[in-house]
Amino acid sequence: MGKPMATSQDFATWSCTEALDPKFLMYALMAEGNEIRRFGKGTTHTTIYFPEIRALHICLPSVQEQKVIVETVESKLQHIGKMVQEIKNQLKRSDTLRQSILKKAFSGQLVPQDPNDETASALLARIQAEKSAHAASKVSHKHSPAKGGRKARSKEAS
Repeated sequence: MGKPMATSQDFATWSCTEALDPKFLMYALMAEGNEIRRFGKGTTHTTIYFPEIRALHICLPSVQEQKVIVETVESKLQHIGKMVQEIKNQLKRSDTLRQSILKKAFSGQLVPQDPNDETASALLARIQAEKSAHAASKVSHKHSPAKGGRKARSKEAS
């Protein structure tokens, strides 16, 4: 692997000869990852034991074909990486566009405005005045005698 590392007694390695491109082996194992994992045993520390590893067979094309496969896989992965980045850029752009649309919508810039319409500030002032007038009329109705109601008798009259 070319790097110092710590391993457990359960660690197995493949030593590639000139008949096996290490990247081909890596991509082959990655492609079969879920199938290989189902041979694992254990709950805390999942292990694939040596008999299962020995039983694993990988179809081995010629070295030239392995190199073509590796180049193709890496080219496709690079293309996928570019597409993922483009999707992220477009999502960011769509969020910016959404914010811009909302801002224009709430400032009245999305549709043509009728010059005969009152301004927003005038509309708000009118609504506030109507609300105040309505509240005042409710208060005056509470304090006025009820129509058709009986007069209360005083205790002296009883």
